[in-house]
Amino acid sequence: MRSPAELRVEQRDIAALAPYERNARTHSNAQVAQIAASITQFGWTNPILIDGTNGIIAGHGRLAAAKLLGMSSVPVIELHGLSSDQKRAYVLADNKLAMNAGWDEALLAEELRDLAAIDVSFDAIGFDSAELDALLARETSSAEAKSEIPEALADQVWREWASEMLVQIAALRACSLRGALQGVTPAYARWCFLRALYDGIEYPRTCSLAFHPHQLDIAADDRSIIEGLTRVAAGEQAASGLRWCMNGRMDAKIIGTSGISLGGARLPMDFPADLARALCDEFAPSGAVLDPCHGWGGRLVGFLLSKAHEYRACDPAPLTHAGVCEIRDLLAPVAHGRRSIALSCECYEDAHVLEAHYDLALTSPPYFDTESYVGGAQSRETHATYAAWRDGFYTTLIRKTHAALKPAGVFALQIGSQRYPLLDDARAIARACGFSILAVRSTEIVNNQAKTAAHKGEVLLLLRKQ
Repeated sequence: MRSPAELRVEQRDIAALAPYERNARTHSNAQVAQIAASITQFGWTNPILIDGTNGIIAGHGRLAAAKLLGMSSVPVIELHGLSSDQKRAYVLADNKLAMNAGWDEALLAEELRDLAAIDVSFDAIGFDSAELDALLARETSSAEAKSEIPEALADQVWREWASEMLVQIAALRACSLRGALQGVTPAYARWCFLRALYDGIEYPRTCSLAFHPHQLDIAADDRSIIEGLTRVAAGEQAASGLRWCMNGRMDAKIIGTSGISLGGARLPMDFPADLARALCDEFAPSGAVLDPCHGWGGRLVGFLLSKAHEYRACDPAPLTHAGVCEIRDLLAPVAHGRRSIALSCECYEDAHVLEAHYDLALTSPPYFDTESYVGGAQSRETHATYAAWRDGFYTTLIRKTHAALKPAGVFALQIGSQRYPLLDDARAIARACGFSILAVRSTEIVNNQAKTAAHKGEVLLLLRKQ
């Protein structure tokens, strides 16, 4: 048995590694994407095991994920002293021994519920929607087995609650009491901003509900929160899923649930203000920031928390733009220092943007296949295919931003789509425009599409203007 001191981790070029030709373990594209998501979120925690001739003994899935992420080298541990028969046996043992483990499903469900509350991506830990739905259904049944309430009666009551929630939401909207279901009002958002500004407390992403009540109608997964509640109320969706997401409590917190979807219904979440703040302070301290697609306003809040002094942004969706203007009017007066903020309701392709003026461009564009926003000339609706969207919108976005940045300025582009090669295409377009690739960073943002690859949807591609 070799001692830990003999196991040395080193970097090895991917091109030099040779997969085992008789590897019986298969890796689907979806599973490779999950491994890549894990690497993106947690870093490289498990080196590939190789023999003395760069032959892979364990880690074929990790190698495929590294290639998917565009890595050129990976950490490896070279094992010495194994015979050819031992290597063949360990290729099987490395996979089968892990498969022989089980789960304490009660503890697993509790862990997943806690992680959901802090916006951890379940793709990054290997769970998909089908597994979660099956687990929560079993856990709900198991937990309620201790109760004498009949399952059918419990389902009936929770369907009635879903119906009543829909009525309350409609009534509150009619009275313009936005976000009041969970106390998320403009005053609450302002208080959270002050706590972030003075005390360093994280600004909640759900604050955007105070300014964008139409978020409830927009699907971040298969359907919107309103559609999810409607399906439960109509008996088209199992009420057990709603009970599990709510942890058995009939309150309004379902609206803030972003980690686990209610049968595919999930609220589209805002860009983290704290991440925007950090990027502004890193690349534009006392400088100018451009946001080609301002979205729900999280990047504006981050700018107001940062040391940058100028912010220019646009968005084609009238309702979303109006909400971001409210954020400006409410929070800018209490931010530190005087700020220059210019907002316009228009497509970035048509907006007048100063050239060679900005230190940082930061955005999360409306992707071709996610979150159908309300109103305006949305890029997914003006381009019929992904190729047309890429050539007509994505390329224009990157090229126009390159022109707007100062020399050595940085473009932080969130890659938030999962079904198309946005990361690879962005790299190619950026190089053609004159950008150099600085890095690909994890955002720790929960993936919008729970059934697809998180690593493609939740990273920042950092580009520098040469």
